[in-house]
Amino acid sequence: MITLITPDGSFFSTSDTALTTKRIMAQIKVKGQVVSSEGIPFYWGLEDMSVTSYHSKFNQYLGYGWQHITNIISETKWNSESNYLILRKDDIHCSANTYKVAAVYDGNLITR
Repeated sequence: MITLITPDGSFFSTSDTALTTKRIMAQIKVKGQVVSSEGIPFYWGLEDMSVTSYHSKFNQYLGYGWQHITNIISETKWNSESNYLILRKDDIHCSANTYKVAAVYDGNLITR
């Protein structure tokens, strides 16, 4: 099971600047115990119904309708296979975005 943690909060406020960041962290639990994320590939996606297997941002672990988020989001650099995602307020272009994370753990695909 993947649990998502937002240590900086889930929402940007009107008082946040365009450069304010929020982290989303993925945590894998097996039998109720947190597993080290070291060496586990994570794939982050943004919901986008135009994404099919022919789309340049398609990722087999995320599937159809999810745009694979790559290494750079508005100049914020992060490891795209890391268990965390950093978003800046100016990355958000609508009132709500839906994100997905997929991880391959012990040969099994886990998504949230």
